[in-house]
Amino acid sequence: MLSLVSFAGLVVVGVGFAIDFTISIALSEAADDIDPVAVQSLQARWDDDFVPLVLGLLMFLWATGLAVIRTGALPKWLGYVMILLGVVALTPIGWTAAIGTAILVLVLSILRSARAYSRTSERIDRVTA
Repeated sequence: MLSLVSFAGLVVVGVGFAIDFTISIALSEAADDIDPVAVQSLQARWDDDFVPLVLGLLMFLWATGLAVIRTGALPKWLGYVMILLGVVALTPIGWTAAIGTAILVLVLSILRSARAYSRTSERIDRVTA
């Protein structure tokens, strides 16, 4: 269930970015053709469309962090870091959680790649021996 919640969180983040980019494109393309009040309204929407991004990030961080702690599939400290980043995302400096999550995903990618590489090299060693 936690993996499904984690995936759904990333889907929500993707939809949030799509909304953000759509409003941004509408602002840049229609700024000369529409009433300034409409541009101001679009800008106000763009300024406050971060809610899906934050909610999706929270879903991803907390669900993945809990799954890591429960299963031990990855080092447990990564799970605790994910939960901590989820808590930070709720604070006024929540934007740092997005940066931390990007770094964390990079670390996870390296760990998973290194683990897969070591398994592959062990198999090759067994076959050639």
